[in-house]
Amino acid sequence: HSQKWSQHARARLEWEETPAEIRGGSAPPKVALIFFHDGSVATDWSFVLFNAMTILLSFGAEFIYTAEDATNPSIDERYPDTDFPMPGPGMFVEMLKKCMLFSDRCFCSGKGGNLGRKFIIERAIEMLKAQGHSGSRDEIMIVGDRFDTDIRAGSLAGIKSCLLETGTHTIEMSDKFPTDIPSFAAESILDLPYDLSAIVEEVETEDDISILVYD
Repeated sequence: HSQKWSQHARARLEWEETPAEIRGGSAPPKVALIFFHDGSVATDWSFVLFNAMTILLSFGAEFIYTAEDATNPSIDERYPDTDFPMPGPGMFVEMLKKCMLFSDRCFCSGKGGNLGRKFIIERAIEMLKAQGHSGSRDEIMIVGDRFDTDIRAGSLAGIKSCLLETGTHTIEMSDKFPTDIPSFAAESILDLPYDLSAIVEEVETEDDISILVYD
């Protein structure tokens, strides 16, 4: 039914672009394509499915997706010291964006996304304030293992961030993410002090990334 819903998407887009004072009647239904990818490709993924998504997005349907991770790590017990990349949601998202004429209709609900940072990070800050925290962003840090989600979320929210090298990304990969610069980097979560006030020194590297020194 993608052809049918594409007409609703176009009608909604035209209605939104019409000045409010001359809009007539009620608003057409909003049409959105919600994309979720959990690391595996279902057996019902097909050209027909991607064709339907292409039709909807090209006619102005909103595109809501969970994350922009291009790849995710996978392991093979035959090669215990090697991580192998597998397709992440961001790989499919970028492909689908190619058919869109309206980039302002893309909404990423993940941590580093234009939508996710509002209801995840901003909501988390409000929850901290409700528990007695000052809410000062200089005193809040997000910890994670990805430049393109965790670190990006911290940068966009104006809080500190720490890249853990026990997961997907390591500090040696920072050149691939020039705008996602962490405040700190740590080899393990065990390297982080429970109380951040214990930090006595921040040693900056050539990449403007700090190494924590604490009591």
